[in-house]
Amino acid sequence: MSLIATKFKQCLVVIAIINVCIFYVTAKQTTHWTGNITSPGYNTSTATTQYKNELNIVVTQYSDDQDRKKDITRNVVTSYQLLGTNSSLLINLSNSRSDYHQYFRLDDKCSLILRRPRPENVHDLAMVCRH
Repeated sequence: MSLIATKFKQCLVVIAIINVCIFYVTAKQTTHWTGNITSPGYNTSTATTQYKNELNIVVTQYSDDQDRKKDITRNVVTSYQLLGTNSSLLINLSNSRSDYHQYFRLDDKCSLILRRPRPENVHDLAMVCRH
C-alpha cells in the first residue's frame, strides 16, 4: 500500500513540473507592446499583447483637460495575417471587420504603425515599443 502511495505522489510531482514548464513556455511566446501618441487636445495610449496569431489591443484616448468623462477605452481582439514586408491584415474577431496595417521599424524595440497605407489623421497612427 505504501508503494502505491509513493508512486502516486511521484506522479503528481511530475505532472506539476510539466504544468510549470508549459506555463513558462507559453509566457515566453507572448509579446507585449505599449505606446503613446500626444496630439493637440488629446492623448492616445496603446497596449498590445501578441500570442501566436492573435492580438489583444487596448486603446485609451484621453483629453488634455483631464476630464475623465471624455475618456474612451476600446478593447479589440484580432487575428492577423502577414501580407508581406512591413504589412499585415488584422481581422476583428467580434465583428469580422478588417484593417490593413503597415509598420516601420524605428529601432530594435520600437515601430511606427499606420492603420491605412496613407494615414489620414493621427487616429490612424501609433508608435509602440516591445518590452
